[in-house]
Amino acid sequence: MRDPTRYCFLLFFLLLILPYQTTSQTNIYTEQNDYSQFNPPVFESITVEDGLPENSGWCILQDYLGYIWIGTQNGFVQYDGYSMKVFQPEKDNTGSISSGFITTIYEDKNKTLWIGTWDSGLNKFDRQMNHLNVISITLII
Repeated sequence: MRDPTRYCFLLFFLLLILPYQTTSQTNIYTEQNDYSQFNPPVFESITVEDGLPENSGWCILQDYLGYIWIGTQNGFVQYDGYSMKVFQPEKDNTGSISSGFITTIYEDKNKTLWIGTWDSGLNKFDRQMNHLNVISITLII
């Protein structure tokens, strides 16, 4: 024979705990999904009118200092959120980029910026001198 007080105790326990559990879960759920306290993200468009050499970018990187580097088909840009510094190829200037068509920008573990071009190899950016060193790479296929 089964003990009826045991069933009464279980029933009482469930009736006591069940409303508390559902109420607290509802409050937790609504608090976790209340997105009204957060500001929506703000996106800013940067164009030629703002200083870009071209409206389309091929690559973008944020370096360890917070600068945004944008590579285009007409040079690359250092953007600090307020102003832009444009780097374009200059004839007879060994401190300029080797080509204007930038395909990749990379920052290595030593915090050196490497700028890859479409047709003229790799460039190493010297932050102290604010100029580039062209590195020629030969690919053997």
